[in-house]
Amino acid sequence: MSAKKKKGIDVLPNQNRLELRRTIALKVYDCVCSRLAMKEKDQKRLMHQLFYGIEGDEDSMSYLDLCLKGEGDFEGLFEVTGNEGQKKLKEIFCRRSGKFYLGLQINKSSLERVYLKGSEVVNGRNLYDQATKSIANLKKALSFMEKYVDMESGVVKQSGLEIEDVIQKILHDFFKYENNSLTGVFYGIDHYLGPDFRYISDTNLFR
Repeated sequence: MSAKKKKGIDVLPNQNRLELRRTIALKVYDCVCSRLAMKEKDQKRLMHQLFYGIEGDEDSMSYLDLCLKGEGDFEGLFEVTGNEGQKKLKEIFCRRSGKFYLGLQINKSSLERVYLKGSEVVNGRNLYDQATKSIANLKKALSFMEKYVDMESGVVKQSGLEIEDVIQKILHDFFKYENNSLTGVFYGIDHYLGPDFRYISDTNLFR
């Protein structure tokens, strides 16, 4: 099924919009879990700050902005296309046909709004809930990884498989198992496999 079009432009499906935001939420939660123990309300406050950045502080990092640039931990979700160097969401992460570009369909407004229509934006509580609910799916996706990657060395078991081949296989396995949302799989696969096949010991999510 093709994504709906508006004036000749593919419209980002709501499911992809939510999955991308949950991807950021997981990264932000990972950062929070790396800190000293803190109360849940303080975790939510910090998640809000990390998601948006601290207003008035130019040195404060916004993981939302980082994703919208396709940089850092989010670089592997996008590919550069065209002469102008536009970045679009890789097809393996789109469960509908269409081309979805950073700065066009994937923008700050689309990722920060709670609902597709409406002006309410996500806060620390929303991000915390999304991240913690996604961890179970992330664990399952990583369990599928064991079929394709040696969990001790991080080496791909089957000769000739590239990173995107492994990602595609895990996404396929997960979809067959869940036949539902792939919540949390983006960040788990791309960041913890990554170009150098980093494994789960790199994260604080499950400690």
